Amino acid sequence: MNRHALLAIAIAIALSSIAHAVPPRRIRPSPVHPVSPVMFSAEPVRGTHRWRWSLTNVSNSPVTVAADRRLIWLEASPPLALPHARHRARATSSVCVREDHPTTNDLVRRVTLAHGERYAELVDLRDLCRLHVPVTATPRTIVSLHYGFDTAVVHRHTAARPMPTRSIVFAEDGAVVDDLTARVAVPDPTLPESPAAAVDPRPSPAPAISAAPAPAPVTATATAPAPATAVPPSDSVAPGPRLVVANAEAATGDRLQVSVRLNNPSVQPLWAVWRPGLLDFTVHDPLGRTWACTGLTRHSHPPREVWRRIPPHGSVAMTVQPGFWCPRTAFAPEGIYRVQATYANTTDGRDYGFPRVLTGQVVSDSFDLRVVRGSGQYVPLDSSVSMTGQTAGTGTP
Repeated sequence: MNRHALLAIAIAIALSSIAHAVPPRRIRPSPVHPVSPVMFSAEPVRGTHRWRWSLTNVSNSPVTVAADRRLIWLEASPPLALPHARHRARATSSVCVREDHPTTNDLVRRVTLAHGERYAELVDLRDLCRLHVPVTATPRTIVSLHYGFDTAVVHRHTAARPMPTRSIVFAEDGAVVDDLTARVAVPDPTLPESPAAAVDPRPSPAPAISAAPAPAPVTATATAPAPATAVPPSDSVAPGPRLVVANAEAATGDRLQVSVRLNNPSVQPLWAVWRPGLLDFTVHDPLGRTWACTGLTRHSHPPREVWRRIPPHGSVAMTVQPGFWCPRTAFAPEGIYRVQATYANTTDGRDYGFPRVLTGQVVSDSFDLRVVRGSGQYVPLDSSVSMTGQTAGTGTP
């Protein structure tokens, strides 16, 4: 084969490779986000699970913004693994977003801020995470708090192009600001509260376990009855009965259902009157009000049928709806409710000859109830509008 033939074959191969070459991939430019006229920030409130978040107008003209805590969502990243760790867990971020997170800005609450004005409100971490706070959001750790509609991380898809219906700023020039981010510390509820914070002064009275007196024996000669033992020796070091109530959530307050359980940690059986009429609830609502819920509480002479035997290390339970005890407006606002349940019995069961009876009061530990929608009307939590650098005045603008 001569030189000209080899040259022709080489040229043909080169032309064929050029014809079948993969065209260069077009790189889509990243969208350019406009400069936001508002600044988003948050700081934890001492002794609570709450943040006080704020929107500040940093522009030179009035701005209308979306002022709605439902737009807040949380992203908590796990700590970095040590370089010498033998088993490295897969690092995944935990995301907390409300189930009623708005998809557009049509129905969100709006406020207009002048130059330098700040809008502030409270948001609860337990409400944000639906009563299930992730392990990556431990107290005092740093997390990302987002405000807006850019929830691509939540829905696991690429973010669409900015749309005016997903903007938290209602600007005349059509600029779209769909997400603002702040790095904040997780609130620590174990820290002492500020002096202005309310403290529940109710003590937790210790329940009493009474023993019925033994009847006198029927004999020819009168004998004195044997003395009753108030507290058996086995109970002198054992903890008393405990009232345990689990957290619960529902769309509205009248649908809340909680499981109330009375535990007997003793090694001996215990008799107790077990019916809803011996319960009452103390409710602290998201707005800071306290409700004494005793609508179904009844103290009377109980019949034999309502007495229950609690075996050693056993328990009895029932499911109740706290809304039946409380006024209708008690669970109207959406949010987190801090609740305590109290069991009170004054009957010693002497007429029925029960050996060990639970009398007195048993107060449960505080538990959380979450109302997702409530009455359907948005209620701000301790909202305020103030100038930057001045003391914020509380109120509902």
